Amino acid sequence: MSEKSGIERRHSCIETAKDAAGPVVDRAGMFRRGAFPGTGERMDFFETHATDLAMRAIEGLELDDPREITHLVVASCTGMSAPGLDLQILRRLGLDNSVERTLIGFMGCYAAISALKTARHIVRSEPDAKVLVVNCELCTLHLKETTDLERLLTFSIWGDGASAALVTSEPTGIRLDGFKALLAGDADELMTWNVRDDGFDMVLSGQVPATIQSVLGAYRGDILGNRAVEEIDLWAVHPGGAPCSMRSRRR
Repeated sequence: MSEKSGIERRHSCIETAKDAAGPVVDRAGMFRRGAFPGTGERMDFFETHATDLAMRAIEGLELDDPREITHLVVASCTGMSAPGLDLQILRRLGLDNSVERTLIGFMGCYAAISALKTARHIVRSEPDAKVLVVNCELCTLHLKETTDLERLLTFSIWGDGASAALVTSEPTGIRLDGFKALLAGDADELMTWNVRDDGFDMVLSGQVPATIQSVLGAYRGDILGNRAVEEIDLWAVHPGGAPCSMRSRRR
C-alpha cells in the first residue's frame, strides 16, 4: 500500500527503532508490539513535540518583529490540551499577552483552509491586524496495530508536519480572493476521526476519490466562480493519496 501511495517520503516526530521489525517500534520505547500507548501518553508526546515543530515553521516566515502580531490562529486535529498549542506558541514567540487567539480543532485536513479564511475575515474587519496562522499535525502519533485495510490506508498517507503564514491587509504576497466550501452529500462516514482509548482513530474509505470526482464535476462552476479551468495557472490539490489527485485532475 505504501508503494502504491505515490508518496516518496513522509516525516515523523517518532524516531524509528534500529530494528523496527523487533518488539519495540520506536527508540523511545513508547510503541511496544502488543502494548501500544493509550491516548494520555500520546497527548503527553504531542505537548512535548508539537510546539517545537510549529516553531520551525514560524521561523521560516522570518518575521521582522513578532511583537507586531495582533492575532494568532492555530489549527490542529492530532492533539489537544489546555493551555494548548496556541498559548505555547505565544510564549515561545514572546507575543504580547493581548494577542487574540483562535484555536481550530478537529476539523481534519481542511482546517488549514478554515484557518486562512478566519484570518482573512479578521484583516477585512480590522485592516491594521497582523494574523499569524499556524497548522501543526502529528499524524504518526496515532499509529495502531491493526489489519483493517481502511485504517492501514491512513497510515500509508499522512505524516507529521507544520506550516505557517502571515495574513495582513497589505498589498503584497499571495492574495486571498475568496473561499468556497461544499459538503459531499451523504458522505459523512467516508472519513471519520474519533478519540479512542488507544489514541485517535481515523477511517478513510476507498470511496473518497470517486466521491471527490463526483462533487467536483457537479459543482465545478460554483467552486471556480464560473471561471474556465484554463484561466487558472496553478493548482494545489490536497494529496489525500494518489487516487484523490488523479480523480481531481479528471474534473
